[in-house]
Amino acid sequence: MGGLPLQADAAQLREEFDEHDTHARTGCMLRASFWPAKLVWLARTRRTLFSKVRRWVSPGEWLQRELCSEVRCAYGMATGTGLFNPTKLEWVEGLLERCEIRPEHLGELGDEPAELLPESAKEFPELAGIPWFPAIGDGAASNLGCGATQPGLAAINVGTSAALRVMSEGSLARAPFGLFCYRVDANRYLVGGAVSNAGNLRSWCLREMKLPENPDEIEAAMLSRDVPVHGLTVLPFWTAERAPTWRDDLTGAIVGLTQNTTALDLLQATTEAVYYRLARIAEMVAESEASRPRFVVSGGIQHSPASVQRLCDVLDAPLYTNDEPEASLRGAAVFAAEKLGYCIQPFAQGTPVQPRRRPAAIYREERKRQANLEALLAG
Repeated sequence: MGGLPLQADAAQLREEFDEHDTHARTGCMLRASFWPAKLVWLARTRRTLFSKVRRWVSPGEWLQRELCSEVRCAYGMATGTGLFNPTKLEWVEGLLERCEIRPEHLGELGDEPAELLPESAKEFPELAGIPWFPAIGDGAASNLGCGATQPGLAAINVGTSAALRVMSEGSLARAPFGLFCYRVDANRYLVGGAVSNAGNLRSWCLREMKLPENPDEIEAAMLSRDVPVHGLTVLPFWTAERAPTWRDDLTGAIVGLTQNTTALDLLQATTEAVYYRLARIAEMVAESEASRPRFVVSGGIQHSPASVQRLCDVLDAPLYTNDEPEASLRGAAVFAAEKLGYCIQPFAQGTPVQPRRRPAAIYREERKRQANLEALLAG
């Protein structure tokens, strides 16, 4: 048993708990990405260590505990564990029991700030008297930082990984099955999905296929390739994938290789494959919204106009770029400022990048090829 992977514990949980019901309660899937599977795996493989733990915390909570007089687990952090009910704002007892932990192992919930301990204030005098808010998740911070906080706006962040999220207000927090539903705070929540493979997959291509080190050369080559003529279909699962299908048992696949296939073909095909996943998430999000949202993009993708245009064509929708270089960092500051009563002015939206008709039509067909390949390999 000790040698079984984490994915096996997630699969066992899906045998014991109905995943649709669990998702409806927690907003999270019963997959290896979330705490239930990780805690069960730790209890199974590191029993002595597991039994000694008095408090399970995020790095942000640990830092607050070290520096401040008190520590809380923010709603926006608790909700990403898969152990929390974002509608009732409480831990899910049945899952806690299965994971062999109790609410006191997870600490007090809330978004109220703490103060630095006297010894911490001496060490960091510039922070003396400054309220210290509990940490929130990167997804919530990203939406806050790029201004996608109102109905009708969806944030797309493409960096090492990639995600698409919309923010809503209300006490009832629900998401279509396959997407996540995370709290931002007691009044707001996110619906969306994330993929594990994005900029990390691009880096792999550049490194392993010995592509030119000059990014301008790569950019010029990709700008000249406005449609997929490489004949490749890719499942971009180099790292275990998440939304929308959560098939953590599938690995990456490239179909259609010939002697004429080039390194640039592979870079283009893998890039497009990632965008197809985001497009499916966008469709699922739109199904839960009153109207199709406008897309605001941030992250490392903005360094590549060719990539922005390609994503726009795959989505077949206008794409508004956001100039904030560190959306999540700004979002953390926005969260704290809002709690202190400051009014944050929305970003002014500029002229969007527009999809091109012919590439968009071709990409719709290529997305079907990817879905068919995934279905075939998934059995």
